[in-house]
Amino acid sequence: HPQVQKKNNRRMVTFLLLLSLVSFLYFLSIFGQSLSNGHLASEEQEAKGYAAAKVKGKAALETYIENLQDSIRKSHAEFDESMKDLYGESFFPFIFHRVNEAFVLHNVSKSRFLRRLNIKMLRSFLDPSLNETFTWITGGHSNAAAHGNFYNQSYTATLERFARGAFQSVGLDFVAKNYAMGGYSSGVEISLCLEAIYGQNFDLFSWDFGMTDGRDVFKLQLLINRVVTAADAWSKSSSDLNSYFPMVNVVGADNARHQALLSAEERGLGVFIITPGPVLEDLKTNLPDASILDQGNLTEYLAHFVCGGAFESNDPCGNPDVKYRTAPCVNVKHQVSWHDGWKLHHLYGVLYADLMVQMLHESIDKLAELLSPSKLNSTNTTLLLAGDVDPFDILSRLQEEEGNDRTAFLSTSATETVNAAALGVVVERVGLETVARKRSLCRSALLPAQSRYDGIVTGSGNKKMYYEDFDSGSSLAEIRGADPFSDRVGTETLPIPLPLAFDPGQRHPCEITLKIDYKDYFLVQGGVGWVSTVIPNSAEIVHFPKQVTDRMSESAKAIKGSNTFSTVSPNVGEGNNGYEGVIVVCVEVCDWNQCPENYANLADGFQIRNENATDGNPISITVNDMPVINVVHFVGNCYALEGEQNVLKWGQGNDSGQYELKLKVNDETKNLHV
Repeated sequence: HPQVQKKNNRRMVTFLLLLSLVSFLYFLSIFGQSLSNGHLASEEQEAKGYAAAKVKGKAALETYIENLQDSIRKSHAEFDESMKDLYGESFFPFIFHRVNEAFVLHNVSKSRFLRRLNIKMLRSFLDPSLNETFTWITGGHSNAAAHGNFYNQSYTATLERFARGAFQSVGLDFVAKNYAMGGYSSGVEISLCLEAIYGQNFDLFSWDFGMTDGRDVFKLQLLINRVVTAADAWSKSSSDLNSYFPMVNVVGADNARHQALLSAEERGLGVFIITPGPVLEDLKTNLPDASILDQGNLTEYLAHFVCGGAFESNDPCGNPDVKYRTAPCVNVKHQVSWHDGWKLHHLYGVLYADLMVQMLHESIDKLAELLSPSKLNSTNTTLLLAGDVDPFDILSRLQEEEGNDRTAFLSTSATETVNAAALGVVVERVGLETVARKRSLCRSALLPAQSRYDGIVTGSGNKKMYYEDFDSGSSLAEIRGADPFSDRVGTETLPIPLPLAFDPGQRHPCEITLKIDYKDYFLVQGGVGWVSTVIPNSAEIVHFPKQVTDRMSESAKAIKGSNTFSTVSPNVGEGNNGYEGVIVVCVEVCDWNQCPENYANLADGFQIRNENATDGNPISITVNDMPVINVVHFVGNCYALEGEQNVLKWGQGNDSGQYELKLKVNDETKNLHV
């Protein structure tokens, strides 16, 4: 990942807020989407590639797999040698080749893991121009984000560095994105904004919210349902040669979360848990204690690691200059006792890399098995193949199996997988299926967020690599001095555009990136009148299309010999957008729940369309010029907007399938951050 971070940010108000203007959860009733001409053209190209690849047959596939086996053996051996260099040959067996002890990965989930990798390899074989990538996403709290360390010292970055070479050796790429955020739990804001924050078409989601979710198991349950719902939409909106059903990994699963994972696994999801206890205990037992014993023979990754029977704790292991390695940066924040230092992050990262290299190795062997004649077993994981083999058929059958698992999960009631009672009155009024199982559109100001990096939030479509040079918004000082704020006050008929803002004080001035997670926000400033925004914007319409069951053009169908697809339904911008129109606004999550006095709070008071109100904390909101009469608390920092006659569903939007939100803070001493 890039390490140089821009430093030209200026000071701004208090602290943070966040997100989702309007964690705009307009819920989608129907999964799917309309396809742009560019998307159709790419599918035609993909279809032609597969058609050409069909002539390769079994012999070509056998040769391909033999080459993969040779490559992965070499890469696996190179990985082992690099770990011996880093940790020492004598300590290597205490850490590596212990996947069965460091992870809970049941056979059924393992087969799903291998199948996901087999699909990637077969697609690459059939058309190398697809540039197949296995994408790992980490979502979590401040420790997962590696606060106190360099961003590239996180266990996620370490995983990518050491697993990527093995994937590249077999013609795939491997990307691990650390999109963890300090102070955030996994629900409901993060879950409902899953695609806006983490992106689309990923292969594995790693949940590391234990410290912030606490005992709220329903948040993990909701996130799992949102992952499966999104994957179903990705699969239906792609060609029939694309299938998505991400694995879910959980860090620090207690018994209740373990049971939630088992429930999801029984219904078709592939899951696993990192349980490094045996590895850590062996290291503690065998490493010389740095508080009393010489460390001279240890590598830097193990020296001064264990003191007084604890990792990165006690003297000298817990000293900041030992636990953290962040020179040349100075006055680095978040170097606290509950955050892991660079050595623990590195250890967890190489444990994950060991797992990924092992799974990749086994998946290639599994692919070789698929070419051997055998009986179809009861779980549909072994294919009967004899004589000349069509690789396209193998891929199709594997994707069909994956689709069957995904359908099995979604065919069960959401009440079987989510504790509805914990989600409160909003779910009582709109239904659990709406919240857990229908696709949502979220506009989030939070960082990191894929929709920010891709220019979707601002509508620019200015896509950047990861977290460099994206549309960063403006500081409060810039907003106050900028036109139109300096020239006029927004009115309901001529409101001011809702600005995207950030607090420069959150950005740490160092040439090496320390963190990328920031609580940016959409600013509704008291004293400037009405501000407005339209959701979805043009970029959101392109990137989050909906309402379609047809997945390819007529020419692509002809290439693949299919005539079973239905017609394209209208896209957003043509009405009938498929949304139920449940609109949720999520406000700032303040550190330690300590918000400055000038923060307007939706929970403290609400008043509609009163231009002269100055008492309390009144806020005015309209949706497509219809007044919001109340806000209904959802979970945490999120509120559903209620219209006249107590409705929480605002319908399909205007004639263009869009929603214009207008907001006004009537007290000029207050600011609302959403």
